[in-house]
Amino acid sequence: MKLTIVKDKNQKEIEIIIKCQNEDEKVEEIKNALTYYNLHLVCKKDDQFFQLDPHDIYYIDALGHQVFVYTKQDVYNIDQKLYQLEEKLAFTPFLRVNKSTIVNTKKIVKFKSFINGRMEARLDNDDRVMISRLYVSKLKEKLGGQNT
Repeated sequence: MKLTIVKDKNQKEIEIIIKCQNEDEKVEEIKNALTYYNLHLVCKKDDQFFQLDPHDIYYIDALGHQVFVYTKQDVYNIDQKLYQLEEKLAFTPFLRVNKSTIVNTKKIVKFKSFINGRMEARLDNDDRVMISRLYVSKLKEKLGGQNT
């Protein structure tokens, strides 16, 4: 794969062109990875709507029939189900880590393991998220570690 970056002061936004012989699985993976940078979630707070950039989201949590989006300092409501968000964020650094939580793996700074196989992730804003043992192997995979 060849990567070329062309700086142009007249360019208003980033433009990505993929040149290939065939649109194969590798090209599809690259396209999916780039969706993270063009994705926004419409959330609500105090009767106002906001477009949140996924880079600013720490985790998403479902409590009862409501789904909340947590940023460094704010909490928003979102009118989507957790499974819908999981599908939408599938090719991003986000990962479901328990029955009710999706976490942005880019915000994790350290882990703590427990005897029962669960883990706790500490985020860079000092929030803590529990990782169910059912999702530990998926998290290791997402972070590029070995799944043993």
